[in-house]
Amino acid sequence: MKDDGRKIYGLDVYLAYRLKEKLVLTLRASHQQTNIRNSKYGSYDTWLQMNPYDSPYDENGELRSLLSWDMINPLYEASLSSFSTQETRTQDLSLSARYNFKPNLFITAQGSLLTAKGTVDDFVSPLSMQFKDVTDPLKKGKYTLTNNDENNYSFKVVGNWIHSFDNDGTLFTLNVGGEIKKQDSSSRTSIASGFLSDNLTDFGYAASYSDTTPYGSEDLATSVGAFAAANFTWKNRYIIDGSYRLSGSSKFGENNKYAPFWSVGAGYNLHNENVIKQLGWVDMLRLRGSYGYTGSVKFSPYQAISTYKYYISNIHLGGVGAVPMVMPNPDLTWQTTKKLNIGVTSSFFGERLNVNFDYYNEYTDDMLIDISLPPSSGASTVKDNFGAQESNGIEFAVWGKPIVTKDFSWTVSVNGLHSKTVIKNISEALQRKNDENNAVSDESVPRILYEEGGSPTAIYAVRSAGIDPASGKEIYIKKDGSYTYTYDVKDKVVVGDTNPGVEGNFSTDFMYKNFYLGINFSYTFGGDIYNSTRAEKIENINPRYNADVRAFTERWKQPGDLVPYLNLSATGGQQFVHSSRFVENENEIWLSSINLAYEFPQSLIQSWGIQRLRLTLGASDLFRLSTVRYERGTSYPYSRSINMSFNITL
Repeated sequence: MKDDGRKIYGLDVYLAYRLKEKLVLTLRASHQQTNIRNSKYGSYDTWLQMNPYDSPYDENGELRSLLSWDMINPLYEASLSSFSTQETRTQDLSLSARYNFKPNLFITAQGSLLTAKGTVDDFVSPLSMQFKDVTDPLKKGKYTLTNNDENNYSFKVVGNWIHSFDNDGTLFTLNVGGEIKKQDSSSRTSIASGFLSDNLTDFGYAASYSDTTPYGSEDLATSVGAFAAANFTWKNRYIIDGSYRLSGSSKFGENNKYAPFWSVGAGYNLHNENVIKQLGWVDMLRLRGSYGYTGSVKFSPYQAISTYKYYISNIHLGGVGAVPMVMPNPDLTWQTTKKLNIGVTSSFFGERLNVNFDYYNEYTDDMLIDISLPPSSGASTVKDNFGAQESNGIEFAVWGKPIVTKDFSWTVSVNGLHSKTVIKNISEALQRKNDENNAVSDESVPRILYEEGGSPTAIYAVRSAGIDPASGKEIYIKKDGSYTYTYDVKDKVVVGDTNPGVEGNFSTDFMYKNFYLGINFSYTFGGDIYNSTRAEKIENINPRYNADVRAFTERWKQPGDLVPYLNLSATGGQQFVHSSRFVENENEIWLSSINLAYEFPQSLIQSWGIQRLRLTLGASDLFRLSTVRYERGTSYPYSRSINMSFNITL
């Protein structure tokens, strides 16, 4: 959008110190500042709604504040002093050390500290038509000020021991260590109102705070962990490894803050067997497998403890009322995932051809979901370990170099993933949530429904037999297979799944002397999508606003019309029906990135006191081929980025 801007400043420092062969110290420090200025011209979607017969100027050449149907003129809004800006400053400091007791016995330690501060300023002029129905001048104009703070630190220490038994690749490795992390973030927002002039834009010029009280949030979480890992390789043929970790987090219940996780794995290097060596064209052929448990802590920090909110409007006899926000659950434990992986890693013809293949199975248990509570408790739900889901999938990656010469090389690669997830268990709270999601009629896309045995990415809608040419009404198919003109959310069934059959990337790289060209594509096939553009921007339009031409040319108007969209009077305003008419197969290929680089020769840059100089020109998402026609970039114009960079090593 016009007048939109992003400015990013960064400074990175890297220092290293080595004391003989015993001690190595490294320091990395960075500072980054980001300044964002959002466009005064608002959302691009607003401009799309403007009727082409409206003029933004009146007969005197002045900007109109309102257009037809009382639509706000975005050009008038842009002429005011309203603004929206953001500023973020981040400092990241990392110090690592390694001390070698012996060549095969050493200890590593790493500590990091990250601090970030940000402000968000949003000012709406008192002359804005957002306040056209406000008569009190002390209520016109609004300034929203948000301050964000973040402070994170971590420390990790690991002892490492490596023992070689012979010269044939029999090796034992042991790693033992621990770590601690703390994350502390907060946000505070104040809203002021009552600005008496378009030119008085400072927060201090407000007449008062708005009717809402200042609000904010705080997230504080700590975690600790101790771990050990061992690996044994015999004759560079057989590999066995295992790990154990005890993790603790403040995010879980008092009785289950700690949880153990372990894994085992094995591998077999077939390429080191004589019968494979004699083939001469096999560089690597490794069979591998692993099984173990992992945990997740990506949850709210206060989900297991009692949390109350003061009720400022409820003051009695000098006491302030409080209402529960979160009910405690001291037995809330970790969400765990069992993972099984079996794979093959291979390389052939002097690494000219490489093939990897993996099969995995993941079973997630003790999923954190909401459990319904009686109204007398003051809270509607409490977190508990109840849900479960299972995922299976295969992954592959193939890459190679068809042509390799002294000055030229050509590399091609392709990778892909096929996966399927099934819900194994849900709570009554999710079942109630399904009923709530089913009842939603003011959203163009149906909400997710959770069913045991179903997919978490399934699309639920009522099956459609199309638009009746005689009446212009939609013919729905009920669960029992009968036909009806009446839409009923109870007839929703699975009509598609957004999870693709296969997705991945393919690329090709060319190198000629000091020039490099890399072209990367992405693809997705076999998935489905609920086309919200057709549902919202073509069928269920507001006739007062500008619309897609198909809203007129492909809509039912008279008996006998064979069209895909309802009569305008039958759409029901902003009441959406979720119909299988809008479900489409989504197959896409797009150019995700292209990069052209030149590496300056050493003979040229050495005289400049430079070790390395590389110039890169890149672009992303230059084109996309899709079986689905849907809008992109309506809230903000869709961008195709082009960048140029210099990498200099002194």
